[in-house]
Formats: sequence, structure tokens, C-alpha cells
Amino acid sequence: MRIIIIISAILILLVSCEKMERPANTIIGTWNCNEHSDLLGQRTYQVSIIRNPSTLSKDNEYVINNFYNQGISESKEVYVTEDPKGTLKITGTSTLGISFSGTGVISADYKTIEWKYFVNDGVNNTYVSALYF
Repeated sequence: MRIIIIISAILILLVSCEKMERPANTIIGTWNCNEHSDLLGQRTYQVSIIRNPSTLSKDNEYVINNFYNQGISESKEVYVTEDPKGTLKITGTSTLGISFSGTGVISADYKTIEWKYFVNDGVNNTYVSALYF
């Protein structure tokens, strides 16, 4: 019985770490994140991007769950700006009191997003670079 539980747990872990296929020409979906900051070093984790459920009528508003590896219940609103096309803007403060500001650039084939942003937790103002792939 123990062996079945262990094998099941390993399979669930492997499946949950796989990159999910996203539709072409959209940022919506599950992304792997490779992030670096002076404060926390190198980290790798997953995020999911969905349309902002509170503004579904707007095509340019998204929510990133697990942004900055804060947990799946934490989210950041992101706005796609058209100047220049394919640029994302991070705004606001999480419920944990951490504020974010910066931008991301979507690759022409929508396979990567390169992020540059600042994280301010009230004590430190940390520069972060991240790649979603």
C-alpha cells in the first residue's frame, strides 16, 4: 500500500511540473518561471495567467497567480499595453503588503516573457529579472 501511495505522489508531482500547452498568440496559461533577485537568488517555480475575472470585458487585463512565488492564492494584475505592442505592465500591491512595479516583454511567438521589476516589501526594494517559458 505504501508503495502505491509513493508512486502516486511521484506521478502527481511529475505531471504538475510539466509545462501545459498554451493557445497560440496569448499569454493565458501555465508558465514556468526562472527568476533572479539579489535578495532571494535564483528560483524556479510555476505561475498561471488568466483573464482578470473582475474585468472580463477588457481584453488587456490579466491576473498572474503565484507571481514572485507568493503562493497560488496570491495574484498580480497585469495590463497589456499597445505601446509598444507586446509589453506588459505590473502594478499594485499584493495582500501581503508587497508592492510591485515593472514591465515584461512578450516574444513575437508568445513562447517567452522577459520580466524586469522591483519588489518593495517595506524594508527592501529589490530588482528582479525573470523569464517565463
